[in-house]
Amino acid sequence: MYFQVVYAWKQLYTEWVPTSGYELADIPCIECYYPLKHKPRNELWVPVLPK
Repeated sequence: MYFQVVYAWKQLYTEWVPTSGYELADIPCIECYYPLKHKPRNELWVPVLPK
């Protein structure tokens, strides 16, 4: 699971943000982890602003 989260952050910064029409807001991102049986198991909450 750790590597999946790291990969998701990498994709966010290198692929999604540059092409999305958004920029990261200057407030913290949040990693949310749920119990093992929950779907999805985790979420990344990323504050963005339109460019």
